[in-house]
Amino acid sequence: MTHYQTLGIAQDATADEIKKAFHRLALATHPDHHPGDSVKEEQFKAISAAYEILGDQTQRKRYDMELLKQTWQKQRAAAEEAQASAPPPPPSPTASTPTASKEDNFWGVLFGLGIAAFAWHKMSQASNTTWDPNVERNRGPDGRFRPS
Repeated sequence: MTHYQTLGIAQDATADEIKKAFHRLALATHPDHHPGDSVKEEQFKAISAAYEILGDQTQRKRYDMELLKQTWQKQRAAAEEAQASAPPPPPSPTASTPTASKEDNFWGVLFGLGIAAFAWHKMSQASNTTWDPNVERNRGPDGRFRPS
């Protein structure tokens, strides 16, 4: 049982709501109002411990992070348990794996050579251009070209 459940409040309760819930429950379970009742005394101790943590903002933040961590661990354990109890996947068939035929390989090589030949052609065209020495003068301090 969380401290929020002990005080009967929501997790997004304000500090004022926490204080009101504590005072309401403390009056109902205080040992001075119920002498000799050990159940009420245990309830009062639990309510006091919950208010001690939730009443302080830094302790409340730390407690909320711990609750999130516990929730995440429970969800992770449940997922791992579900995965462990699930039947294993069927083995993949190895005989039905398609292999490339000689014809597919021929067209693949031919197409690849065509792209390589086209790229070589374009590179050879680019190397036939002349270098303009004025291009470097148009560079700015950041190395990018400026319009002239």
